Amino acid sequence: MRSTVKPHPQPRRRAVGGQDQPTEGLDVPDRMRFGLRQIAAGTLQSGIIKHYHNREYGHDYTIELCRQSNGTYKLWANESPHNPYGGGASTHHLYESGEICVEAHSTPTTLERAIAIAVYWMNRYSVYVETGHFPKTSGHVNV
Repeated sequence: MRSTVKPHPQPRRRAVGGQDQPTEGLDVPDRMRFGLRQIAAGTLQSGIIKHYHNREYGHDYTIELCRQSNGTYKLWANESPHNPYGGGASTHHLYESGEICVEAHSTPTTLERAIAIAVYWMNRYSVYVETGHFPKTSGHVNV
């Protein structure tokens, strides 16, 4: 299954030597900032904010990927579509705090894996918001 969630288009940036280079793709974060949540908790190692748009359903997401002191990543949905169905994290894998629920054995230890899990969740959460059913199917995300 290919991802339908794509990063928001970013403006082109000037590279070394004056060559314009596109800033598309998931491999290099375009915006980086420290997560306020982790600063307050005293656990910040690094935090990255990424913006996505689901083309199929028109949903916008803002995802925060927070590297923890133990080398793992926590994922937060700072912006996501309104959930008209209610339910809890066991249904749609999103805690009230905004943290995306990831099974313990799947906790990401690389940024690429964290992004793949976030994209996987966003695709399924968009289906849930539209249908009331969160698909629990396997999938493949190219990062």
